[in-house]
Formats: sequence, structure tokens, C-alpha cells
Amino acid sequence: MDNKIKAVLSILGGIVGYLFGGLDALLEVFLVILLVDTVTGMTKSYYNGTYRSKKFRQGLWQKIGYMFAIILAVQLDKVVGNTGTLRTALLFCFIANESTSIVENLGEMGVPIPPAVSQCIAILKDKSDSDSQSIED
Repeated sequence: MDNKIKAVLSILGGIVGYLFGGLDALLEVFLVILLVDTVTGMTKSYYNGTYRSKKFRQGLWQKIGYMFAIILAVQLDKVVGNTGTLRTALLFCFIANESTSIVENLGEMGVPIPPAVSQCIAILKDKSDSDSQSIED
């Protein structure tokens, strides 16, 4: 039984690695931030007394859309030379967007946000904008 579970997990890992361009630090950071945004969004809604399951489901669908966008970027990268540029730019953009959402959620709960965190997010936004600009050129 143990070998069957390992085999299934290996196959799933291979499929995920293929679709998402491998599990590197950038994808790991994105996945963690995605999870943190989901949890802080739910916490904020409960804190404010505005939790709605429909809104939560819409957020989950958006996050599933992110996954499909990453898969698309990986496939397009293969077409244009397998550089990983599209995937990287997209992940930077998503990380900046989700990080901003986390800061907003925490701010609405009254958590003080150090300026260094806001500056880091601004740098990520600038990086995602410059990466997107270099792709267009």
C-alpha cells in the first residue's frame, strides 16, 4: 500500500511540475502567499462580520484562474524559447497583487504594517511592471 501511495504522489508531482514549470522558490512563495491571502481574507471577513460564502467561492475561483494563467505562461514560454520569462513576470505580478491584498486585509483588522513591508511590495510591483514591459518590447 505504501508503494502505491508513493507512486501516485510521484506521478502527481511530475504532472504538477510539468504544468507549472517546476517547483522553484518563486512558485513556492506564490503558493504560500496565496494561502495567506485566503486565510487573512476569511479572517478579515469574520472580524468585520461580513463573511459571505459566495464571495469566498468567487475568490477561490479567481485563485484557480491564477493557476490556469501560470500553466498558460509556462506553455507559451515553451513556444518562445523556454526562457521562463513569461512565467516569472506573471508570478511576480501575482505575488505583488496578493501581497497587497494581504496588507489590506491586515490593515482592515487594525494590524499595523511596518513601512518596510509596504516598500517591499512596491518594489515587487515595480519589478512586475518592468518584467511585463520587457516582454512587450
